[in-house]
Amino acid sequence: MDAGLRCPTARYVDDSGRRRGPGGVSASGTVLAGWRFNSSGRAACWVNGAPRTLASLVNAVALDVSRDGATAVGRNATSDNATAYGTATRWSTASGTGTSLGDLAGGVTHSEATRISADGSTIVGWATTAAGVVAFRAPSSGAMVSLGDLAGGRTFSEALAVSANGSVVVGRSHSALGIEAFRWTTGTGMVALGDLPGGAFLSSATAVSGDGTIVVGLGTSAVDGEVFVWEPTRGVRSLSAIARAAWSPLDNYRFTYCRPVLSEDGDTIAGDAIAPDQTQVLWRLTGLRALLANLPTPAVQIQLAANAVSLRFPTDAGFIYQVQQTTDLARVPWTDLGPLIAGDGLEQSIDTTIDAPACFYRLVVRAGP
Repeated sequence: MDAGLRCPTARYVDDSGRRRGPGGVSASGTVLAGWRFNSSGRAACWVNGAPRTLASLVNAVALDVSRDGATAVGRNATSDNATAYGTATRWSTASGTGTSLGDLAGGVTHSEATRISADGSTIVGWATTAAGVVAFRAPSSGAMVSLGDLAGGRTFSEALAVSANGSVVVGRSHSALGIEAFRWTTGTGMVALGDLPGGAFLSSATAVSGDGTIVVGLGTSAVDGEVFVWEPTRGVRSLSAIARAAWSPLDNYRFTYCRPVLSEDGDTIAGDAIAPDQTQVLWRLTGLRALLANLPTPAVQIQLAANAVSLRFPTDAGFIYQVQQTTDLARVPWTDLGPLIAGDGLEQSIDTTIDAPACFYRLVVRAGP
C-alpha cells in the first residue's frame, strides 16, 4: 500500500478463528483501528501488532485513526445489547480511554464518527436530529456541529471523508435529484457535486485529497456504477475515461460496489472491481493529478442524415484520439471506429453508417507516445 493511502475496510481471521476488522491505519502502519468480532463486535486497535480493546460493549467499532496513530474514532454502544444505539466516540490508542462526542439535538440518540483528519484536529460523521440523519463536523476536543444537507428530498446527509486539516468534508446527501455526492467547506457550505451522465441518479464521495482539491467516489452512468473523480475546473468525470488517457483501460470493469480511496497527495487512486473474466481484482492508478490537468475534453458534434453519421471534434497536439461505438451500453463491448488519430490542433472527423436500431459513440483521448 502506498504511504498515505487511506485503505478501505477489510477483514481477516486470526489463528483462533475470530474475525478482525481494521477500519483505519496510521501513516507509519504501526497502529490500526477497527473491531474484534466473535459473537458481536467490539472496538479495538492494534499497536505494533498488539491488540487493545477500546470498548467492551457490543456493536462498538473504530473506523479510522489519525496520521500519528494517537486517536481512533468510531461508534460506542450505549448499552451491552446487540440492538442498542451508539454514539460517536474518540479513543486514545495509548490508554484505550474513550470520550463520547454525543449527538445533535432531537430524535433518538444515535451517531457515528466515520473519519478523523490526518492531523487529528477534526472528526466527522453523522448524527440524528428530529428531522433525520445529518453530517457533522467536530474539533477533536469540542462539540459536533451539523453540516446540514442538500436542498430538496428528505433530510439526510453523512460525512465520509475529511481533508488533512479538517477544512474540507465530503460525503453524500439527499437532494431533489436523489442521493448525491457533496463537498463542504466553511466558506461554501455543502455543495452538490452531481453525478455521471446517464443511468439512475446516485453518487457518493468517499475520499478527498489532503488539500481538499481532489474528490473521488462512486457515481452512476448509463453503464452501471462507475468511479468518479472531481476537481474544481471540470467537475465530475469518469475514472474509466481518465484511465484511458494513461493507456490503462478499465472499460469493462464493474465498480458497482467499489469504495475508492485516495492518497493524501491526491495523486494515487485505488479500489476493487469485477474484471471482465468475473474475478474480483484490486486496481491502482498513479499520476492522477497530471492526467486531470492535461487531459483535453473536446466537444463532439454529431451530424445525422438518413443512416449516415458524421462525428467531428477538435484535436490537440500530443494526444491520440479514437472514436468507439456500441449498440448496447449494458452488454456489448465498445469497438474502435476508424483509425487512431494523432492530434494536430485541427478538427478531425469520422464518417460511418448506422445499421442497428440504436448506436452509441464516444471519443477516447489518450496521452501521445
